[in-house]
Amino acid sequence: MICKAPQAQNRGGRYVLSPTPENGLLTVHKTRYDKHDLHSPAGESHQLHPAPQFPFEAPSFKPLSNEAKVLYAFILRRAELSRKNGWADEYGRIYLYYPICEVVALLHCGRQKAVNTLRELQYAGLVEIQKQGCGKPNRIYPKSYEAVPNTDFKKSGCGTPEG
Repeated sequence: MICKAPQAQNRGGRYVLSPTPENGLLTVHKTRYDKHDLHSPAGESHQLHPAPQFPFEAPSFKPLSNEAKVLYAFILRRAELSRKNGWADEYGRIYLYYPICEVVALLHCGRQKAVNTLRELQYAGLVEIQKQGCGKPNRIYPKSYEAVPNTDFKKSGCGTPEG
């Protein structure tokens, strides 16, 4: 039995099927753009960074808050930059700086929520935070997510053991 695939809808003349299939597949080409299309204005560029999917899919990460998962994804991205720039301590461990004010701006939250989210990652075993004192920012050592035990990350409801 041979079935004919449904044709792509032509919404206002914006799409057209290619006359010759590429690699045996029919392709749809856009003929015009409207204000809702994702494109960059002249001279402006946007960088898209893929977020890791494991914090959102793995059962061991289910107790983590969404804010902690997003922050961990950004920490992993910065860790790659630290690795490229050679930011390692005397033991060869990669570290980075993520000031609280930047976490607040990233998560669009208050200072205490940002601190609690970092602590949540710390108590989950995903990062190690080393205080430096004297007004210097804390060093953050990202840890491998594969070593995280299957435990409840949110210890007392807010991600901190103090309560």
